[in-house]
Amino acid sequence: MRAIRAAAVALAVILLVSSIPCPAGAELPLSEFKHVKLAAVYTTSTGEERGVLTDLYVYATPGSGHVFVDTHPFTQIDMQGSARLAAMVACDVLGLNYRDYDFYYLVKVDSPVAGGPSGGASMTVATIASLLNLSMRNDVVMTGMINPDGSVGPVGGIPSKLRAAASEGATMFLIPKGQGTVYVKRLHQEQRGPFVLITEKVEKVDVIELGRSLGVQVVEIEDIRDALRIFTGYAIEEKKYAGGALTEQFKQTMRPLAERLLNEVETTYARLSQTSAPSLSSELGSASSMMEHAKSLYAKGAYYASTSQSFGALIKLRYVDYASGYLKAQNGTEYLAMVQDEVREEIDRSNKSVRDAANTADVINLEGLGAAESRVQKAQELLAQAMESQSVAEQLSLLAFAYERARSAQWWIAIAQQEGVKGLDEDELRELAAGYISQAQSIAAYSSTLLQESGATGLMPLLDGASSDIESAKTQFQEGFYAGAIYDALRSMVGSSVAIELIGQRELSENLKRAEESARNAIIEERRYGIEPILAASAYENAMEGQLGEVDRLVELEYARLTARTTVRVLSDLGYAEVGTSVKSVEDLLGKASSHPSSSSTSTSTPSSEHSPPAMGDAGWMLMVALLVAGWLRATQRK
Repeated sequence: MRAIRAAAVALAVILLVSSIPCPAGAELPLSEFKHVKLAAVYTTSTGEERGVLTDLYVYATPGSGHVFVDTHPFTQIDMQGSARLAAMVACDVLGLNYRDYDFYYLVKVDSPVAGGPSGGASMTVATIASLLNLSMRNDVVMTGMINPDGSVGPVGGIPSKLRAAASEGATMFLIPKGQGTVYVKRLHQEQRGPFVLITEKVEKVDVIELGRSLGVQVVEIEDIRDALRIFTGYAIEEKKYAGGALTEQFKQTMRPLAERLLNEVETTYARLSQTSAPSLSSELGSASSMMEHAKSLYAKGAYYASTSQSFGALIKLRYVDYASGYLKAQNGTEYLAMVQDEVREEIDRSNKSVRDAANTADVINLEGLGAAESRVQKAQELLAQAMESQSVAEQLSLLAFAYERARSAQWWIAIAQQEGVKGLDEDELRELAAGYISQAQSIAAYSSTLLQESGATGLMPLLDGASSDIESAKTQFQEGFYAGAIYDALRSMVGSSVAIELIGQRELSENLKRAEESARNAIIEERRYGIEPILAASAYENAMEGQLGEVDRLVELEYARLTARTTVRVLSDLGYAEVGTSVKSVEDLLGKASSHPSSSSTSTSTPSSEHSPPAMGDAGWMLMVALLVAGWLRATQRK
């Protein structure tokens, strides 16, 4: 077995290198392979950051979705993840299935460069050029990550990369939108008598002006289509649609739940108003305010936003219920233990409901499944925090939140069974989830560096949230909740990207306008593929109707856009063209979810299982070798 694998890997490398002609000249024949310069950075022995350009050669050929990467010599660049994502996005932009092609990426590096997927956007453009056999300009250099929706993500080291591009004759330098001004750290030396004082200072750099001084036009780009047009002259226009994001179908899907929760809030509030301890009146007042807001939102047809307000009210009311019980209990310790058991049972019940639906439902909506899985994990996280708390009030508050969060998972999984695809391939979904988590980690790392360099400490909560979302995604991945892992990774990407976008900005009106239009368009496009964007549309409605600040509203809109676009791409990558509808109504499906079970309810816990990548058998490795040989023969015949 090991010998077969070793032979396959060795043959893969040999065939990859031998199939790409590497003459003395740095540039490959444009008729066969596409060449582009990647901008990177490295740190000298004295701590100075310097830019460097590396050579990337790309070849795409009909195949089976394999992505092969080779570097000369080995570098710290995270190429494998960037290459796979570049292949996926390139095919998505062109309306192709990346599993119908094999992709070869060869990187030649003359200097030790720093890690990071900052060449992802360039790799994507070169991949599209190879698929369409387009000629590429050799006087353009670009830096930027590629995001799953085709947008170009933020990177670091831009001034150093710009100088390297200028030194090698570039006339145009493409950078991610919003990074026309960056902050860099400089080491300053000052002689004081026999001593040299070295200090580090943060400096603001106008990249546009720096490029002008170097004779290079710096252009900010937002989408990979913009970059492709500049590199090749080939335009792929983004589709724009008329109409609204919140259709009557979406509203009627959310209406039964909104009505149900409002009734529950009113009933529970009336009961607790008569029985709760007087010291909890402020909490009751907060719940009352949320209830009234939920009513007004329901009246105007904003059913998801109404549900969100009712959910907040239910958390407050459950805390009042728990706290009143604790104050009246003869033994507080025993009462806490009882509440903890109640919460565990509800989480176990939700866990089982979500897993059962994912495995047995006639149809499943990927976004709804992801939302349900994410909420189960969040409930478990809140329970763990409660168990660690030394404050009774805080523990009861966390337990109340955990209970209601677990219940919300049952609501989402019920809605998810109304419309969706028939059966999801868990192994393929896991592979995609791993890629999204990796991408989210890369963006968060860049965001952290840039925020520290710029001193934009006010934006750190966004990054903290992004880091928390990554941890949630990783936990869900380990638990086998791959859809939830994908959508939490997307939320992390949004948080990190928005943090960078807002560096140095105070006026957000244009950002919000652009984000709202992009989100609306993406949601409409998802529906045109026959997919109901229940998570994306919910985020959009929350942004438009919820009581959110400008930053939170921007995050919700960006999340709606990224969710809608990514769902289409994920289902396309998984090969799902058929979208089905459940024979059951929304009301029937919601009826399966517990409304307000008592602590005496029984629950069935689902034991956790290990989810390790499936081992590739001998046949799999031999198949990979065969595919490589076939790709090499095709390349040889074309010459």
